[in-house]
Amino acid sequence: MRRPAEGDKFYRITSRLSVSVEDWFTPGKSFTCIVKFFDGTATTSHEDTVVGVQGKGEGAMTREYYLKISQTAKLSYALLIVKSSLYGAFVAFLVWKLQRPTGKRSN
Repeated sequence: MRRPAEGDKFYRITSRLSVSVEDWFTPGKSFTCIVKFFDGTATTSHEDTVVGVQGKGEGAMTREYYLKISQTAKLSYALLIVKSSLYGAFVAFLVWKLQRPTGKRSN
């Protein structure tokens, strides 16, 4: 949380809510965050609601699709790690191969 500087009229607080996949993909479920804020003189209440997946209409993400893209993302990440490791090994090999001997030199 960032404290307001002198003269600031606003500041922002961020919060996260984690819900299970089963809850998120249950049609009709909604999640509400309620915050009470004391501004120095009075307490005010603020709330916001997020609705989970509505159903199988256009733009709705099904559980199967979510799992598929999650698996694809994991595979892509694993391939990037392998590629980076191979590149690192190649660079280490080049550095080792191109090192000059540090022994005594004769004139």
